[in-house]
Amino acid sequence: VGCIQATEAIKLLLGKTEGLLTGRVLVYDAMSMRFGEVGLAKDEERESINELIDYQGFCAGPSATKSAPAASASASAS
Repeated sequence: VGCIQATEAIKLLLGKTEGLLTGRVLVYDAMSMRFGEVGLAKDEERESINELIDYQGFCAGPSATKSAPAASASASAS
């Protein structure tokens, strides 16, 4: 799966738009070793995304960053 992601990134960087997974999601079933595709349609009524959020701040939140040093200090004392 990582190799497929890398291939898609290389095609995108090289400007090769033919064959990209644009508008599709590649689904991999490891138990049966099968690939499938799910199509996606653009919602014209939604506002376009022009910038990304602070992902680490969004996921961790302020309380998670404050408790991290205390947790690592007690782990090193063990």
